[in-house]
Amino acid sequence: DHHMKDLIKKGKIKDVDPDGIHFYGFKDGRAKIFKRPALPPAEVIDDKYPIYLSTGRVVHHWHTGTMTMRSPWLKKMVKESFVEIFIEDAKQRGIKDGDMVVVSTRRGSVKMKARVIDFKSSGPDMKGVAERASMPMPKVCFIPFFDARRLTNLMTVDAVDPLSKEPEYKICACQISKA
Repeated sequence: DHHMKDLIKKGKIKDVDPDGIHFYGFKDGRAKIFKRPALPPAEVIDDKYPIYLSTGRVVHHWHTGTMTMRSPWLKKMVKESFVEIFIEDAKQRGIKDGDMVVVSTRRGSVKMKARVIDFKSSGPDMKGVAERASMPMPKVCFIPFFDARRLTNLMTVDAVDPLSKEPEYKICACQISKA
């Protein structure tokens, strides 16, 4: 950042990071970080909706895919949305990798393919690992929000963090069933 480099040259702040990454904080380059209490999600899981749904980006689509999806090359990388499910959660529901499933929340539902990866295995048989950048956790599923045919964020909760005012569209309760 040009402004930061100028401040360093003028001696207003120290260049404390060898990678040239600076926090906008104290003059010596230290970040201003505020410890805040961890709050539970606005919507917690229960018997009817026993899995947390988290939404986000696919690494191949980082900005272009989630903003416009007008890159043919990126469309080829990951063509359609999917739901990643922890192996044990999938087994409990009779879901196998590639099955069509319905993910439902209190606000709506979407039908898509399941990605079930067993990370307990090792070696060359770790099916699906090559195209993955995340690992499903127990009682959590993940759906990327790039696919305009499946408006996943419409299924998420309408809550806001009271301090930061950041929307809590990254976590809500859901259920998953085989389609």
